[in-house]
Amino acid sequence: MERPVILVCDTLPFQLVRDEETGHLRRDDRQGDTGGLQVTCGSLMKSGHGACLVGWPGLYMREEEMVPSRDDVTTSTATSSGSALGIPVVPVCELSRDDFAKHFAFAAEMVTPHLHSLSEFSMGRWDDWEPFGLLGRKFGQAILKALDVQPSQHAPVVWVHDGDSLLIQVAKFLRNQETSREYTLSYTHHISFPPWEDLQRFPWCNEVMDGFLGYDDVMFMAQVHVNNFLECCREMSITVKVNEDGGTVYYQGRTVKVRKVAPSCQHDKLMKLAQVAPPLPLGLKQDCKILLGAERVAYTKGLPERVRAFGHMLERYPEHVGRVCYYQVGVPAGTEGVKVSRIHLKVQEEVEKAIFTVNETFGTPIWTPIHYVPHAMPHALLTGFYRDADVMLVTSLKDALNLVAKEYVSCQVNDPGVVVVSKYAGVSEIMEEALLCDPRDEDGLADIMHQALTMPLWERRTRMNKLQSRQEGCSVDAWVEKVLDGLQ
Repeated sequence: MERPVILVCDTLPFQLVRDEETGHLRRDDRQGDTGGLQVTCGSLMKSGHGACLVGWPGLYMREEEMVPSRDDVTTSTATSSGSALGIPVVPVCELSRDDFAKHFAFAAEMVTPHLHSLSEFSMGRWDDWEPFGLLGRKFGQAILKALDVQPSQHAPVVWVHDGDSLLIQVAKFLRNQETSREYTLSYTHHISFPPWEDLQRFPWCNEVMDGFLGYDDVMFMAQVHVNNFLECCREMSITVKVNEDGGTVYYQGRTVKVRKVAPSCQHDKLMKLAQVAPPLPLGLKQDCKILLGAERVAYTKGLPERVRAFGHMLERYPEHVGRVCYYQVGVPAGTEGVKVSRIHLKVQEEVEKAIFTVNETFGTPIWTPIHYVPHAMPHALLTGFYRDADVMLVTSLKDALNLVAKEYVSCQVNDPGVVVVSKYAGVSEIMEEALLCDPRDEDGLADIMHQALTMPLWERRTRMNKLQSRQEGCSVDAWVEKVLDGLQ
């Protein structure tokens, strides 16, 4: 029997809502987070991996309440575990929306910018680290509850997925708890990690490293982030020994494995979806070549720079005016619900202003240069956009990986397009046939957009064939198997 896997994510793929009259809970799938981390965890569950799921349900939930199923609104049982996703769900209880929102804002505005080496986006107070441990305690208590219901003959793997720097302190809490259960603490970091010269500027750099090193297994999306983490281990003031092979760290009497294990898209599934996806409506295509962007409107994604670069391209290469359209799917990030960040609100405004400027400058009564979709797009429709887009723009200022680039490659068929990838996105390590760019060099990015739009068919096919061959056989199952094999 395989070791049971307890998946831990900051929020569940759905949110719970309390009826004001009855006090009963109901499930609202529309309010789930749509970020790459949640999509990855959702794929894990659908593929049959995971003994149970731990996450915050979106509101203050009492210990005795139960997570309802999709159609159930009763809350009369004595356990808070539920089976709402085909596997048991253990919610993080007694954590209010205000407390979660406070800690998310702190993580998003103070911690995460430094981990991305984007400290210029940092804002907020410097004295809030101590209350940050509240999340570690609340999530740790839910994990202990999940461990209690696992079969005793197999040591579970507690697999923590963190995309907002919220769960750094979970391992530290668990290390301080007395329990007879044996388990492995594995942590997947879904964002970037900085070199020491950047991390040392952060007032709580030792606390961050201590949190990471509380886990048994620390995984990053790209080798550059593994290297940065090991460099920080060597340089930090607390006592850490890094083995010469570069793959393990000795800390407080324990050995911590540090490795790159990047998730993959469901290559074969996406290829099939792309083959049957309906063609784009003629009104969308407008007899134009299409450039496509699809991501959350986060400060890490480089959207204002990308929009301005598109405007520069139209100015420098006027032959594209009226003949290309840029479609940007921009999912709001940190702008509603409890995940509110002033940084993301500012970026949202900057993106909308830049789009307005380009459309006002170059648009005509019969042609709009940039079309903005300010919400998530159904996957069946998005695969059609992937397939038909001539150029995919993945121009992040910083990104741990970016699965969008991989998804686009999987959806290319007879007349393939070109993918433009930031050299600061982790996926660039394995996509050397993409056109690499510096997203802050807007004039240079404009030139690369022109190069992509004018690339001959033979070159597009050569590049795409190599990219697709590298993704053959890639799946969530293969990723999970690699992760678990590395824990043996």
